[in-house]
Amino acid sequence: MVSLDRSDALHDVPVIDMVKIDVEGSEPDVVDGMKGLIAAGRIRRVLCEFNSGWLKMNNTSVDQLADQFRKLGFDAESKTPWQTGPPAMADSFMSRTCCTVIAARLAASATSPKRVRCSIA
Repeated sequence: MVSLDRSDALHDVPVIDMVKIDVEGSEPDVVDGMKGLIAAGRIRRVLCEFNSGWLKMNNTSVDQLADQFRKLGFDAESKTPWQTGPPAMADSFMSRTCCTVIAARLAASATSPKRVRCSIA
């Protein structure tokens, strides 16, 4: 695994318009791996889909993830309503809350974006 900060594919990309994160509870680890790009103002927005059950399995929480984004200078631009599983699944893993949040960087970058399609596995 390679963090976004260390990815050769992103070396010459001045600005990334959006990063989508959906990694089943490892969202805080992905955010940690792109702190350098964020600090350099190279990431404008993050679309982060998460599930509180998966976060809990990674010894973290929705509040901790949100705080991590705030500390890096992001504000919630929009978010979907909180959801829970159907009552019949009350004791199951899928009954836990989940939400999708778009976080937007507070300060706009002065650099105009370079359109690049990049996939990192």
